Amino acid sequence: MCLVAHMVDHTHVVNPSRVQFVMKDGKVWQNDLHAACNGLNFHGFEILGHEDELCGGQGISVIERHEVCQLGNFTAYVPPPKTPAGQ
Repeated sequence: MCLVAHMVDHTHVVNPSRVQFVMKDGKVWQNDLHAACNGLNFHGFEILGHEDELCGGQGISVIERHEVCQLGNFTAYVPPPKTPAGQ
């Protein structure tokens, strides 16, 4: 599965192994990288290769460190249910 790059509003680095892609329509796609990519939380990343789409298996490069990591499969993100206050 691939995402249309210009439809991505912003990204959120959850941890060195997981990135969320928030789309302009509000949908969120989660990507579990093939391996941890240290530095994502601090430096951000840029996409390597095709600029018009983002696909599983595509490389990303950590800005400043130039470490290259590989995207995994995209899955729809469903937030966990909210628990009532006080529980």
